[in-house]
Amino acid sequence: MAIHHFEEFNLAHQPTSLPSSTLSLILVTWITLPANVLKLNFDAAINSFRNRGATKVIVRNSKGQILDWACKKYNFIINPLVLESLACRDTALLAVNRGFHFIIVEGDSLLVINVVKNLVIPQDIQQVIHDVRQLSLSFTSISFSHVKRTCNLAAHALVSKFLYNSHFSCNRVVQQMFVFGSLPV
Repeated sequence: MAIHHFEEFNLAHQPTSLPSSTLSLILVTWITLPANVLKLNFDAAINSFRNRGATKVIVRNSKGQILDWACKKYNFIINPLVLESLACRDTALLAVNRGFHFIIVEGDSLLVINVVKNLVIPQDIQQVIHDVRQLSLSFTSISFSHVKRTCNLAAHALVSKFLYNSHFSCNRVVQQMFVFGSLPV
C-alpha cells in the first residue's frame, strides 16, 4: 500500500505538470537543516465548481527527503484565507500526531504566517489561528516562515491533484478525515 501511495505521490510531483515556461524560471536550492529538525510545507487549493477545497502537508527531513504527507478535503469551504489557515492547522495537527518535536512550518500565504506570529487576526480565521497557536505549545521548537510559491511547488502540485483528480487518493476513507501517505525512505 505504501508503495502505491509513493507512486501516486511521485506522479503528482512530476515537473511535467507545470508549464515549461515556469520550469525554466524555477531554481530552488535546499538548505540543509540540523539533523533533528523537520520542515513541513503546507498549501491549499480550491475547486469552485465542486464547492470544496483541500489542504496538503509535506514533511521533509534535514536533507530535504520527503518522509510523510497528508491531505484533507473540505466541502463547502472555498475561501482561500480560511483554507490556507486550515492547512496551517492541519500541519500542526500532523506534527503533533506524529510526535515531532523540532519543526519549521512553511507556507506561501504571507497573511496566515503573519497572523500565527501574533499579528491582528481576521475574524473569519480567529478560531483556526487560535488552534494553531495552542498546538504550537506542544513542540520543543517551532517556527513559521513564509516562502514564495516557487519554494512550495510540491505541496501545491499535490493539493491540486488531490482536489481535482477523483482517482488520486491514499485510500478510500471518509472525505472529511485526513488521508495520510507514508513514504518509504
